[in-house]
Amino acid sequence: FGRALCFVFPDLSPVLATLCFAAGINVAITRTALATSLILCFLAGEQFAVPAVLAASIVSLFATSYVPFIKSQLARSDIDYSLYYHKNREPKVQDSTRELHA
Repeated sequence: FGRALCFVFPDLSPVLATLCFAAGINVAITRTALATSLILCFLAGEQFAVPAVLAASIVSLFATSYVPFIKSQLARSDIDYSLYYHKNREPKVQDSTRELHA
């Protein structure tokens, strides 16, 4: 898909377009934006492409946040709290200081 986009925009780097498309598809399925960006860029030998690929990964994460691609895919509660702010609902965090003082 990245190479096809280069025919529409000739000034676009084919390597960068291909890495961004691959990262976007992988993040849509696995929901791992940072790891996908780092692994793809370093395996391809394009360490300077990390910011662009990370941006594509984050856009894919936001665009597909509630779209399960696999029927058995579980929702990640940590992503729900980081993507959307709910005024009346706070994440459940255990207070370890209470256990120390008790």
